[in-house]
Amino acid sequence: MLRIGEAPNDALLISLGHHLLGYNYIGLGEFTLARAELERTLPAMSDPALRSAATALTECGDELVVMLSHLAVPLAQLGYLDQARARRDAAIVEARKLRHAFTLAFALGFSLHIEEAASEAVMLRAEERWLSRRNTAFLFGRRGEPYIGAGALPWWAARQRASRK
Repeated sequence: MLRIGEAPNDALLISLGHHLLGYNYIGLGEFTLARAELERTLPAMSDPALRSAATALTECGDELVVMLSHLAVPLAQLGYLDQARARRDAAIVEARKLRHAFTLAFALGFSLHIEEAASEAVMLRAEERWLSRRNTAFLFGRRGEPYIGAGALPWWAARQRASRK
């Protein structure tokens, strides 16, 4: 779609092409590329005519709300939680202004991805603090391979009990 839009310099197709690329990069886990592609669609969505045409073409709800919701995901995954929440909130505010149920449901549904990424970051920080209090960088498995996580704790506790005997 991006190539099709570039030849005649069609701003609508170029914007949708960047949006689709960005969304696909999210699925591939390429969050830096996803962010870059999705941010390239922002200027086009400030034009009411392009926004309206994109919304009519995609039939997924308001294109600005959808794009802001999608953009929040790579921002959260890259650790920019404040920026992700700002994009999420902007999408929800815009969806509420439009009074379109599907668009609002879409924005609210995607907001769960942001909080999921935030809770994962909180859990990792808690696990790092737990390890640092024990002056341990890694917990080692039975074969000597390093790993960190709740699965290591029962083995580590058993090893500690055995070493006391």
